[in-house]
Amino acid sequence: MARFLLVIAFVIGLAAAPQAVMAADADQSVTTRALQRGAILREGDVSGPHAVQDYVGLELVRSVRAGAVLSPRNVRTPLMVKRNETVTLIYRQGPLTMETMGRSLGEGSQGDRISVMNTSSRKRITGRIAGEGLVEVTS
Repeated sequence: MARFLLVIAFVIGLAAAPQAVMAADADQSVTTRALQRGAILREGDVSGPHAVQDYVGLELVRSVRAGAVLSPRNVRTPLMVKRNETVTLIYRQGPLTMETMGRSLGEGSQGDRISVMNTSSRKRITGRIAGEGLVEVTS
Protein backbone atom coordinates (compact mmCIF):
# COMPACT_ATOMS: atom_id res chain seq x y z
CA MET A 1 0.00 0.00 0.00
CA ALA A 2 2.90 2.38 0.80
CA ARG A 3 4.43 1.75 -2.64
CA PHE A 4 1.11 2.50 -4.32
CA LEU A 5 0.79 5.84 -2.47
CA LEU A 6 4.39 6.73 -3.29
CA VAL A 7 3.79 6.07 -7.00
CA ILE A 8 0.59 8.13 -6.97
CA ALA A 9 2.37 11.01 -5.19
CA PHE A 10 5.22 10.87 -7.73
CA VAL A 11 2.83 10.97 -10.71
CA ILE A 12 0.80 13.82 -9.22
CA GLY A 13 4.01 15.71 -8.45
CA LEU A 14 5.13 15.47 -12.06
CA ALA A 15 1.78 16.61 -13.39
CA ALA A 16 1.79 19.65 -11.11
CA ALA A 17 5.41 20.65 -11.83
CA PRO A 18 5.79 24.02 -13.57
CA GLN A 19 6.97 23.99 -17.16
CA ALA A 20 10.58 25.07 -17.64
CA VAL A 21 10.12 26.00 -21.29
CA MET A 22 9.76 29.73 -21.92
CA ALA A 23 7.89 31.18 -24.85
CA ALA A 24 9.87 33.77 -26.78
CA ASP A 25 8.46 37.28 -26.97
CA ALA A 26 8.51 39.13 -30.28
CA ASP A 27 11.43 41.32 -29.17
CA GLN A 28 13.67 38.51 -27.82
CA SER A 29 16.55 36.85 -29.61
CA VAL A 30 16.45 33.05 -29.97
CA THR A 31 18.88 30.46 -31.28
CA THR A 32 18.08 28.82 -34.60
CA ARG A 33 19.99 25.62 -33.80
CA ALA A 34 21.64 23.85 -30.88
CA LEU A 35 25.02 25.38 -30.05
CA GLN A 36 27.86 24.21 -27.81
CA ARG A 37 29.62 26.19 -25.09
CA GLY A 38 32.44 28.26 -26.56
CA ALA A 39 30.79 28.71 -29.97
CA ILE A 40 31.09 32.16 -31.53
CA LEU A 41 27.64 33.32 -32.64
CA ARG A 42 27.16 34.10 -36.34
CA GLU A 43 24.23 35.71 -38.18
CA GLY A 44 22.48 32.42 -38.97
CA ASP A 45 22.73 31.18 -35.37
CA VAL A 46 20.35 33.72 -33.83
CA SER A 47 17.12 35.36 -34.92
CA GLY A 48 15.22 38.31 -33.56
CA PRO A 49 14.89 42.04 -34.13
CA HIS A 50 18.19 42.96 -32.40
CA ALA A 51 20.00 39.62 -32.66
CA VAL A 52 22.76 40.75 -35.01
CA GLN A 53 23.75 43.88 -33.07
CA ASP A 54 23.36 42.28 -29.62
CA TYR A 55 24.77 38.76 -30.03
CA VAL A 56 26.69 38.15 -33.29
CA GLY A 57 30.42 37.84 -32.60
CA LEU A 58 30.00 36.93 -28.93
CA GLU A 59 30.95 33.60 -27.33
CA LEU A 60 28.48 31.30 -25.56
CA VAL A 61 29.31 30.56 -21.92
CA ARG A 62 27.00 27.50 -21.84
CA SER A 63 25.43 25.15 -24.38
CA VAL A 64 21.96 26.07 -25.64
CA ARG A 65 19.19 24.21 -27.44
CA ALA A 66 17.53 25.28 -30.68
CA GLY A 67 14.87 27.88 -29.94
CA ALA A 68 16.42 28.93 -26.61
CA VAL A 69 15.95 32.56 -25.60
CA LEU A 70 19.31 34.33 -25.29
CA SER A 71 20.16 36.79 -22.56
CA PRO A 72 23.34 38.79 -21.90
CA ARG A 73 24.41 36.31 -19.19
CA ASN A 74 24.56 33.53 -21.86
CA VAL A 75 27.37 35.27 -23.78
CA ARG A 76 30.67 37.08 -23.32
CA THR A 77 33.25 38.70 -25.54
CA PRO A 78 35.52 36.02 -27.02
CA LEU A 79 38.61 35.07 -25.04
CA MET A 80 41.87 36.37 -26.49
CA VAL A 81 44.09 34.68 -23.89
CA LYS A 82 43.39 31.32 -22.27
CA ARG A 83 44.80 29.93 -19.04
CA ASN A 84 48.30 28.35 -19.30
CA GLU A 85 48.73 29.76 -22.81
CA THR A 86 52.11 31.10 -23.90
CA VAL A 87 51.82 34.85 -24.42
CA THR A 88 54.07 37.68 -25.51
CA LEU A 89 54.70 40.23 -22.77
CA ILE A 90 55.32 43.79 -23.93
CA TYR A 91 56.69 46.57 -21.75
CA ARG A 92 56.75 50.11 -23.15
CA GLN A 93 58.37 53.10 -21.44
CA GLY A 94 58.74 56.11 -23.73
CA PRO A 95 60.79 55.06 -26.79
CA LEU A 96 61.88 51.81 -25.10
CA THR A 97 59.97 48.60 -25.91
CA MET A 98 60.87 45.22 -24.42
CA GLU A 99 59.33 41.87 -25.32
CA THR A 100 59.59 38.52 -23.59
CA MET A 101 57.55 35.33 -23.27
CA GLY A 102 55.22 34.46 -20.42
CA ARG A 103 52.58 31.97 -19.37
CA SER A 104 49.09 33.23 -18.57
CA LEU A 105 47.73 32.36 -15.15
CA GLY A 106 44.20 33.37 -16.10
CA GLU A 107 42.01 33.99 -19.10
CA GLY A 108 40.36 37.07 -20.51
CA SER A 109 39.22 39.24 -23.38
CA GLN A 110 40.59 42.45 -24.88
CA GLY A 111 41.29 45.00 -22.14
CA ASP A 112 41.01 42.57 -19.21
CA ARG A 113 43.75 42.49 -16.58
CA ILE A 114 45.31 39.07 -15.96
CA SER A 115 48.24 37.60 -14.06
CA VAL A 116 51.13 36.25 -16.11
CA MET A 117 54.31 34.43 -15.13
CA ASN A 118 57.46 35.69 -16.85
CA THR A 119 59.04 32.43 -18.06
CA SER A 120 62.62 33.73 -17.89
CA SER A 121 62.50 35.23 -14.38
CA ARG A 122 59.63 33.05 -13.02
CA LYS A 123 58.07 36.21 -11.52
CA ARG A 124 54.33 36.81 -11.42
CA ILE A 125 53.23 40.10 -12.99
CA THR A 126 49.94 41.69 -13.99
CA GLY A 127 49.15 43.07 -17.42
CA ARG A 128 46.32 44.09 -19.72
CA ILE A 129 45.33 41.97 -22.74
CA ALA A 130 46.20 43.96 -25.86
CA GLY A 131 45.45 41.32 -28.51
CA GLU A 132 45.45 37.64 -29.34
CA GLY A 133 48.20 36.16 -27.12
CA LEU A 134 49.55 39.62 -26.32
CA VAL A 135 49.76 41.12 -22.81
CA GLU A 136 50.97 44.67 -22.17
CA VAL A 137 52.70 45.21 -18.83
CA THR A 138 52.72 48.66 -17.23
CA SER A 139 54.85 49.86 -14.36
